[in-house]
Amino acid sequence: MKGLHSGARIFRLRSHGVTIVLDAWLKRPSSIPTYLKIDEVDECDYILISHIHLDY
Repeated sequence: MKGLHSGARIFRLRSHGVTIVLDAWLKRPSSIPTYLKIDEVDECDYILISHIHLDY
């Protein structure tokens, strides 16, 4: 994944051997600490995009 904006939050959900990457829409993303960097996403079965991205 490229084009990650500063302040964006990516969540990785894992359950029953399935990995989902979620690009959440947050009004105050800076209020949530960053634990996962995009370079640390090494596997993904599904990507859930919850809002429009005009840049890609």
